[in-house]
Amino acid sequence: MNRIARSIAVATLLGFAATSVVAANPPTAAPDPQEQNIDQLFVQLDQNRDGFIDATEATNHKGLASAFPRIARSGRLDRQQFVAWYKVYDMAPAQE
Repeated sequence: MNRIARSIAVATLLGFAATSVVAANPPTAAPDPQEQNIDQLFVQLDQNRDGFIDATEATNHKGLASAFPRIARSGRLDRQQFVAWYKVYDMAPAQE
C-alpha cells in the first residue's frame, strides 16, 4: 500500500472512531437553572437528609406547608414529587 492510500485509510478510520465516540457520548444539555434552584431548596428543606420532605420539614416553606396535606398522600414528598409541585407553585400568581 502506498503512503497516500495508507494515509487515506488511517484518516477514514479516525473519522469513524471520532463519530463513534460522539455518538456514544452525546453532548449533555446545560443544566436548567430552575431545576438547580428547586434541587437546592429541596436539600435545604430535607433537614434530616433522608431524601424526603415530611410534614415537619414542610413547615419551613410557607407555600409547601399549606399544600402539604393535599400533595403528600404518603405523608412525605420525594424529590420528584417536590419538583413537580414546585414548578406549578412557582408559576402561580403570588398570593398576598
